[in-house]
Amino acid sequence: NIPRMKNLGVCVPVCAEATNEFIENVKRAAQVADVVELRLDCLPEPEIAKLLPQLCDLKKSLDATFLITFRPLEQGGKRSISQRERIK
Repeated sequence: NIPRMKNLGVCVPVCAEATNEFIENVKRAAQVADVVELRLDCLPEPEIAKLLPQLCDLKKSLDATFLITFRPLEQGGKRSISQRERIK
């Protein structure tokens, strides 16, 4: 087990292409992070639709803050989409 270092303000980004892998990565990140960045740009749209209903239950079971992002390509994101689509 990795010791928790809550006083350091650690943020761990999570990026995966499948919902199950994404959730497992979030659980591992929450073991060491104060904030877990959920990189939705890594998931294909059908996988995002599968993940969203599970986020509330996941949040309740973990001791971490979630930061949900959808990074554009110019910020290291995985998909080329418009600002309007990112906000949606």
